[in-house]
Amino acid sequence: MRRYWFEHLALPAIGMTILLAIVEGLAIDLQLASYIYHQQTGQWLLKDHWLLQNVLHTGARQTLITLYVALFILWLSRCKVPLISRHQRCLGYLLLTAILSVGIVAGLKQITQIDCPWVIIGLGGELPLYSIYQQRPASLPSVNCFPAGHASAGYAWLGLYFILQKNAPQWRWRVLLLVLLLGLVLGVTQQLRGAHFLSHDLWTLTICWLVAALLSPMLYSTRKTK
Repeated sequence: MRRYWFEHLALPAIGMTILLAIVEGLAIDLQLASYIYHQQTGQWLLKDHWLLQNVLHTGARQTLITLYVALFILWLSRCKVPLISRHQRCLGYLLLTAILSVGIVAGLKQITQIDCPWVIIGLGGELPLYSIYQQRPASLPSVNCFPAGHASAGYAWLGLYFILQKNAPQWRWRVLLLVLLLGLVLGVTQQLRGAHFLSHDLWTLTICWLVAALLSPMLYSTRKTK
C-alpha cells in the first residue's frame, strides 16, 4: 500500500505542484491567453463560435450530464439486474468520484473569486490580473472562474483508471489517456473562448485525480491490496 499511495497520490501531487509552480513563475497563463487573444485579432472571436459554444461547450456538457444520469440509473438498478449487481462497488465508486469531483470544483468556483481572461486588462476587459496566490480586493465584482468547471466534466471520469487497474489492468492506460484527452478538449475549448487560463484546467485535473485516488480503496474488499 505504501508503494500504491506513492505512485497514485504523492508522485502525481508532487509533479502537479512543480508544473503549477512553473506556470505561475513564468507567467504562462497570461502569455498563453494573450497569444490566443491576439491570434483572434485582439478580441475573443471564438467566444460565441457555434462549434465551441454550441457543440463543445453546451452540447458536451449536456451529453456528459446525460451519462452521469445514466450511471446513476444503472447504480439504482443494481438489485434488479444481476450483471450490474456484480459491479455494484465499481458503479458506486465511479458515481461518487464524478459527483464529488464536479461538486468540489463547483463549490470552489463560488469562493475563490478568480477572474476569467476575458475581463482582464489587455485581454478585452477592464480588471487587473490577480493570480490564485494573491488577495483579490473585495471591492471588485464577484466572479466564479476558478477552477475550470467545464473541464471537470471530463476529468470527473478519472475513476475509470482505478476501476480498470483492479479489474482489467491491460486497459487502464488507454482509458486514462482517453479521459485526459476529453478533459483537455473541454479545457482548451474554454481557453479559446477566453473563459479560463491554463492553470485553471491544471487545478481541476489535480482535484479530480486526488478525489479518484483517495476514494480508490472503496473498490477493494477488506483484503490487502497487492
